[in-house]
Amino acid sequence: MNAIDNSNIHRYLDEACAGIAMTAEIQDLKEEIRGNLAARVDELTARGMDANGAATKPRKRHTAHYLR
Repeated sequence: MNAIDNSNIHRYLDEACAGIAMTAEIQDLKEEIRGNLAARVDELTARGMDANGAATKPRKRHTAHYLR
C-alpha cells in the first residue's frame, strides 16, 4: 500500500471515530480496523484494481457492516 492509501485510511478512521472517547480499547479497535482495511487494499490492488478504487471499496463495506 502506498502513502496516499495509508493517509486515506487514517483520515477515514479519524472521521469515523470523531466524537468517540478515545479509550485504550477504542484505540485498539481502531488499529485493528486500520490493519484490516490496509490488508484489503493490498489484496484488491494485487488483483489488479486501481489504488483509488481499492482504497474506497473496503471503506464502503466496513461502513455498511458497522452501521447495521
